[in-house]
Amino acid sequence: MLRRRRRRLRASAVGLPYAAAGIVLGVLLPTIHGGPMVDADKVSGLLQAMAAGLVALTGLVFSLLSTVVRAVSTSLSPRLMLFRDHPLVWHALGLFVGVLLFAVTASLQVSHDRRMSVVVPVAAVVLVLGCMAVGGRLQLRALSEVQFEAVLQRVTGQGLRVLARLYPHEYHAAPEPVSLSPVSRTVVWPNRYALLQQVDLPTLTAIAVEHDCTISLGYLPGMTIPFRGTALRVHGDDPGVPDAALLAALDVGVDRTFDQDPLLAFRLLNDIALRALSTAINDPYTAVRAVDGLADLLRAVADRDLDIGTVRADDGRPLVVAPLPDWPRFVAAATEVLPYLGAAPMVRDRVLRMLDDTAAAAPPDRRVALTTAAGPLR
Repeated sequence: MLRRRRRRLRASAVGLPYAAAGIVLGVLLPTIHGGPMVDADKVSGLLQAMAAGLVALTGLVFSLLSTVVRAVSTSLSPRLMLFRDHPLVWHALGLFVGVLLFAVTASLQVSHDRRMSVVVPVAAVVLVLGCMAVGGRLQLRALSEVQFEAVLQRVTGQGLRVLARLYPHEYHAAPEPVSLSPVSRTVVWPNRYALLQQVDLPTLTAIAVEHDCTISLGYLPGMTIPFRGTALRVHGDDPGVPDAALLAALDVGVDRTFDQDPLLAFRLLNDIALRALSTAINDPYTAVRAVDGLADLLRAVADRDLDIGTVRADDGRPLVVAPLPDWPRFVAAATEVLPYLGAAPMVRDRVLRMLDDTAAAAPPDRRVALTTAAGPLR
């Protein structure tokens, strides 16, 4: 089953520890009066220059973020947000803000003294060098995010990690159908449409155990929950759990995330391949490289147990049921480019080879879906 939802720290919260540390250092360091001393006016000028420079450096972070996101959205996929969501971006921004606050706070502190410890300017120089190092790394990261091969490798690698986490067990036999009691209550989504990002399974499981019922999800992570769509169903006797308690187990947002979404990497690679096959771009080799990534992802689940959509009690009774993708859905996700291969023989050959290679490694009862998909290509 899907694992516990992964807590995601908001970008605004990432910078709070840096800001607090900057203010604390700015207050405490000027109180040191031992060791070599320097003129306070010169240190104050240095700190003010630091603050002005860090404002410009912080602006550079946002300009890089905007430029890379726009370039990647235009050339690869509008859903590709790897650079925007990368921890380096927000930790860099937090560091710059923290050092800026240190410079401002320390400048105000030293204005009351004629002489101060050399620790303050030394710390200021070290912090500026650290900001420059992080800024340089950030620029290199931004450049790599607009390089096609680097993006492909990153998307494929992230997808493989998600699949390995969600499907750790080998496939043995086709799953038995889940028998559910009649639906006693439906829980509708009361807000405007939103993308389901994560599901808090421990919370739903605890509710199902406590109230002796089964809870089924109407959508899987990565799908859009429409306004007044059936988000959850309660099977068995209605336990009277408030809708708000059930809906609180659903994390929603405006973008898909990798945390519990097994099909997001497929979606991104298909976006890249389909855009490359369009008449406006006509770049079949780019599509071939995207299919290389799809082949890795499909092969990663070919011999895995995909029946993870049900949490059961000790006696075998289903507690939570989620509509996770089955094997035909994964094959369909990996072959979405099939209708667009008319004028791209090299891409058609690569897709056919992907299906043949996967069929050779897949269990016998999973080869039918692959053979059916490959039929029009032969």
